Amino acid sequence: RVLGSASLLPLAALVPDLLSDSWATAATTPHRYFTAHQAAVVDAATRRIAPGPSDDPRELGHPGAHEADVVRYIDTMLSMFSFRTPRIFAGGPWSNRHTHGADHMKKYLPPDRAQAQAWRKRIKQLRHTYRTGVALLDQQAGGDFVKLSHLRQDEILAATPMSAFTAVLFEHTIEGLYSNP
Repeated sequence: RVLGSASLLPLAALVPDLLSDSWATAATTPHRYFTAHQAAVVDAATRRIAPGPSDDPRELGHPGAHEADVVRYIDTMLSMFSFRTPRIFAGGPWSNRHTHGADHMKKYLPPDRAQAQAWRKRIKQLRHTYRTGVALLDQQAGGDFVKLSHLRQDEILAATPMSAFTAVLFEHTIEGLYSNP
């Protein structure tokens, strides 16, 4: 196995995004945007929005936000411009599952200048939303949101001061669970 993996290293040097494009290896790499604490808070919050079997035994056999690695989805979105080709699905809106022709959802396409400018503005706003939202979750928790009981986390997420952030977090949790990739 070691020799087989080692033989790919020269190829990886020729194709810089080859290894970084693999979602399998992404799970073992650090987050690109979130700090470890921010990722833990977002993971705890998304687990309350879409619980999985480790969060609620009644969800056995049904993956939740944690199992779908929704935090990685959000982190990748917030750092989309740190990749050689930004992580934006500019193609589509269809795959080739039920039609003939190109699979427009198979790969990321570079955005044109106007798209890139619009996305950069949107990502800047979302980064601010996540930074302030995570800080507010911790503030409402009296320290560390992650350390609270599920019931108390639910109460905080449902509270009025959190409503704008919870709405964004809900949208991205659902996207992370059900979208491509």
